[in-house]
This record gives sequence, structure tokens and C-alpha cells, in this order.
Amino acid sequence: MSFFLGALEGLSQAATDRVVLPFPSHEVDPYRGMSPHMGVTSARARALYSIAHGTARVLIASAASLLPRITTPDRMLAASLDLRTGQDIAPTDLAELLVEAGFAREDPADEHGEFAVRGGIVDIFPAGEANPVRLEFIGDTIETLRTYDPSTQRSIAPIDQLAVVPLRDVLQDNRGATIFDYLSRAREASVIVSEADEVSANAIRLFESLQQSYEDAVARKERQAPPLTELFADLDLVESRISAATHLAELGLDDDARAVTAPGPRADALVMRLDLSDA
Repeated sequence: MSFFLGALEGLSQAATDRVVLPFPSHEVDPYRGMSPHMGVTSARARALYSIAHGTARVLIASAASLLPRITTPDRMLAASLDLRTGQDIAPTDLAELLVEAGFAREDPADEHGEFAVRGGIVDIFPAGEANPVRLEFIGDTIETLRTYDPSTQRSIAPIDQLAVVPLRDVLQDNRGATIFDYLSRAREASVIVSEADEVSANAIRLFESLQQSYEDAVARKERQAPPLTELFADLDLVESRISAATHLAELGLDDDARAVTAPGPRADALVMRLDLSDA
């Protein structure tokens, strides 16, 4: 998808990476005491922010990634930061916002998801970025932003702005939305499903597995086991969106050509094309 969009519209690799985004599944069972990896939740949060912010063009998802309930679009935007030179924000206030967005306070900030505050200097290492960024303040005004090498702490290059996206797709237990609430913000959103039967079967299989895990947790008398309706979207909603989508099963070249099955690393893939120009 990145290759074809980049070739058709003449986009650079960096530009393509900003508009073609993965929306991975958590790949864990919350009723078995497991939490999703930060790399997964931050990728999901980045995709959600990009939809809500109006910059995403294409999302690549699986059936499993659609089920978890997520933070509402307005809440996701409120927890995101667009920082630029000349902006007024106190370093202490910025630190509080970073903690709310899921960042850990460490000094030095040399791992993804960390930040450090030293007087009028704030270091931030956003998830998905190759290098952390150092902000230098004069009072409560950002004077400069520079990327730096986390191993040597030496500056690399100045930048004009930095988008800081939360590291989680669920903020402060706010699970008031599904991915479809984000898609509804687009002026036009097309959902294309590759091998719809397999996508639907995978969604049903996962939901049944989660239901069994919940029942097992209740049987173990785990008081904090929330019901499925609090953590996951209604299966009928997901099924209805899948059934109403454009289905891609095979590609025919012409009347005499052999059928070619839909390519890709996964057969059960969903592609969400977004037109957010008027969002």
C-alpha cells in the first residue's frame, strides 16, 4: 500500500509513513493478567490521533484490532501535543501533560516513551521517532527544538515542530469509543476487506475466546474482571461493518486471465481508506 500510494502521488518514504498507518491488535488476553506492549498501544494511538487530526489516508488493520474499545477522539486529541518554537508552555505544565499521555520521567531520556526535565530543558523521546528531541526554554517559551543522539546526548539537527502522541489507545480508562467512531469523522471513509469470510471467522473466534476467558475469571472470583461490553466493541457492530464493506476476494485481469488471489502477508486484512480533507 505504501509503495503504490507513494508511486502514484510522488510521496517520499517519510511522507508515506505519515499517511499509511498500521492499526495492530493488542495480541493479549486482558483476563489473563497480560498488558499489551507499548509498541502496539503507541502504534494504535498514533493511528487514532492521525485520523482525528485529519492526516491519515490509509489504515491497515485486522479483525482482532477492531474489537478493543478505545478512548474517544476528543480525549485523544486533548492528550496530544503540537510543540513548536515560540510556543508558550511552562516546562512543569508540559511534564504533567507528558505523564498524562503515558510518558515515563527518566533522566537521561534515552528510550522511547521517556522524558526528562532539567531546568529550562525538556527532553522527549516519542514512540515511533528515530531520535529524541530536546526543547530549550526561555522562561515559559520554547526557544529551540533539536533532535539529539541518545547515546552521546549531542544535538543532531534543529526542527520546527514536534507532535507528541499518547503512548496508549486507552487514556485513564476512557473507553467510550470504537475505531468506527474515528472513521465517522472522515468526510468519506471506505472499508475494504480481503477475504471477508476469514475476517468474520477470526472476529467471532476471538470474541468467543475472550468470553470464555471472562467466564473463567469470574469462576476464579476475580472481582476486577470487567465484562466484555466494557472492554470490547459489540460483535454485531463489527460484523455489520465488515459485511457492508467492499469485499476483495480475487483479482481478474481479463476474460481469459487466470484469477489471482488477493496478495498480502495476511489473508484476513482490512484496509480503511480515509478522506479527511473536511474533517
